[in-house]
Amino acid sequence: MFGSPEAGIDRRKRRNLIWAAGEYLRRAGLDWDCARFDTVSVILGEPARVELCKDAFSRRSATADRS
Repeated sequence: MFGSPEAGIDRRKRRNLIWAAGEYLRRAGLDWDCARFDTVSVILGEPARVELCKDAFSRRSATADRS
């Protein structure tokens, strides 16, 4: 076992996702209020499971841990 799927979204990946979302929102003329970061994990097994985590991280939380 390698850990949970969402654990693979580390600080660097969150920052990259937030940057890409910001670019998309800017180009589309949308505000950050239109954005939410959810994760979907697929856990293989018998039976396979799909887990949705709404608001898995936020723009503020990802930029706050720059230490």
